[in-house]
Amino acid sequence: MTRSCDLPGRISSRLKRYAHRMSVERFVVALGADGTLTIPAELRRLLDLDQPGTLVEVSLDESKTALQMRRYGVMDPDQAWYWTPEWQAKEREADEAYARGDFQRFYSDEEFLAALQSLVGSAGDDADDDQGDREGSNAQNAP
Repeated sequence: MTRSCDLPGRISSRLKRYAHRMSVERFVVALGADGTLTIPAELRRLLDLDQPGTLVEVSLDESKTALQMRRYGVMDPDQAWYWTPEWQAKEREADEAYARGDFQRFYSDEEFLAALQSLVGSAGDDADDDQGDREGSNAQNAP
């Protein structure tokens, strides 16, 4: 026997949304030779992924047996450089350095600018040494 229950509208709509999420649609796709997966058109439309430049976050579940995907947003063409493999490698490198504690923290603009100036100054000293070496070698080669 099926029992019905009258729930307040707010709770009822939440349960309906939850039940809808519980229904699973499965799609089987082939992995391309270059490692690409093509998301079927129907699924792209359902997830609003059919706009060029749409970013999709892909993560591995804890058991390392399933990929999880979610729409991340749409890439601004002016920001495309950020998503290049080269830039993302630099981002990972910076994240790893931060995780190791390999960074310097500044508590004021003045402190940051002083540290930056000391780096520029030490690089300038090296450049002056190189310039002196070139002038010395030119003097030796002069007639």
